[in-house]
Amino acid sequence: MSRNLRKLMQLGRGSYGIVHLAVPINPTFSTKACAAVKSSMLEHSSILQKEDRVSQLMLVQLSKDRGSLFDMIQSYGRSIPEQKVKIYTRMMLKGLCCIHQKGYVHCDLKPKNIIVFVNDHGVKQLKIADFGMTKEPGREEETNSNEEPELYLPQNMSEKGKDFLRKCLVRDPRKRWTAKMLLNHPFAVEGHTLSLMEQVRCSYNF
Repeated sequence: MSRNLRKLMQLGRGSYGIVHLAVPINPTFSTKACAAVKSSMLEHSSILQKEDRVSQLMLVQLSKDRGSLFDMIQSYGRSIPEQKVKIYTRMMLKGLCCIHQKGYVHCDLKPKNIIVFVNDHGVKQLKIADFGMTKEPGREEETNSNEEPELYLPQNMSEKGKDFLRKCLVRDPRKRWTAKMLLNHPFAVEGHTLSLMEQVRCSYNF
């Protein structure tokens, strides 16, 4: 399929490949169609093949792409307002729940692997991307079990926010809250309310 596409711009670069925004060369295709195309060196092709299998779990809208969560953090001066953080956190948790329900574990969740786009109502949405390190159900894979989550609590964060982070970063994975459990944490619940308010505001151009 990539032979029928023309690369327009680089969307991102990771340890195992480069992602470009591309459009069809064949004029019979819609001129509005676009795709994210990832390429890698031959020695990393197995990782790319796995990512292709797993990425079919969800489709990412690219027509109004606004970069990554990392880019958005930088645009806010490296500190997104907590009200926004609650909204975006809930979005990511819902995405993780969907992935986990299908038996997959992402294993490489970070701001550069979260795509930001704007929906038809003008509201920013987040989508989880880059499934190259994902653990697949029924497949034996090596894992770096020696790595432990780093506990960092921003001083200017609310107590609810700090408690949420503590639940995320419990060192014992058996005691650590799951994405489904975190959705019911007060910090994430408030994100749901704020998200609804944001949708109403954008719909009526408040």
